[in-house]
Amino acid sequence: MIHSMMDSEIWKREFELMVDQEHFEKVWDIINTSFNESVDSYLDNIVYTNPAIKPKDTLSLYIKKLIDEHSKGQEKNAELFHSDNMAEYQYDMDGFKGDTLSKKCPAIRVALMSRVEALKDWRIAFKVVSPQKLYDTFYNMISFAEEYKDTMTEDVIEKINTIDDNGLIQLAEDFCYLTGVIGTGILSNILNSIYPWLFPGMFKFGTFALYILSGRQAIDMGSNSSEFLMIKDDIRSKTGIIEADHNYFFPYETFALYTLRIYRALDKAINDRFQIKFPDDYRYVLTNDFYRYIVDINKERIQTLLGNDDILKFQISV
Repeated sequence: MIHSMMDSEIWKREFELMVDQEHFEKVWDIINTSFNESVDSYLDNIVYTNPAIKPKDTLSLYIKKLIDEHSKGQEKNAELFHSDNMAEYQYDMDGFKGDTLSKKCPAIRVALMSRVEALKDWRIAFKVVSPQKLYDTFYNMISFAEEYKDTMTEDVIEKINTIDDNGLIQLAEDFCYLTGVIGTGILSNILNSIYPWLFPGMFKFGTFALYILSGRQAIDMGSNSSEFLMIKDDIRSKTGIIEADHNYFFPYETFALYTLRIYRALDKAINDRFQIKFPDDYRYVLTNDFYRYIVDINKERIQTLLGNDDILKFQISV
């Protein structure tokens, strides 16, 4: 997408395509043309690191490490945003913003402390936003997640095959976003940390990975750009060149369906090659790692898109 086209009919049509199931399937077919090679490369990179250990054992250890590392943050965020604590925060909203979010929530704390130039406007927006608006947004987000958890059983998840099936468009309707402050990156980071079987994370890396996996093509986009990128043609950069970023407006419900299908493919490949079943309770921990791998092996290409001037951009996954 091209940022300067934000108010145009082309922009509107592109957004319609990004939630259109027929378009989704067209993009997915393109991803599928070489997807197995990407999966094999990812798994080979894991299992052939130590010739003294059998590949299956290496993979088992790697999976355990992934889950153990995620579990540490999972426990902290689950406690931080527990419904009982959320009820208490309403009596001290300044403390909720200044302490709970700014100091104890990793997704917010890291972004606030970052020296990334691209986050300058976000830091200003966070500083001036009212504690009440932040609290309301997080309350809505956590309330949605709790209700979603109760309805999205494994049987239901197994039957998800379309964008509408996952029900994540409801996040916007339930006011779980706060324009300019709490977007998909932060939302997905927090919900993924607490509910790694329900909500995909690594939104920034994931959209970059989908850009790579889709062959870096402009698929039916009127702007002749990839739907997974945001071309910031009207935003001044330090380098004086036109930079690109991940498409931070990409619909989360669509991203979630891509990620679920990628998980299913990864899970099948692991089962077929090593007779190991990845734990569904941590399905999106696996896709987080896969997205990270795809970005890492294409780092120079993506760094060029980002403008080369700010390597710190890679350190902020939101």
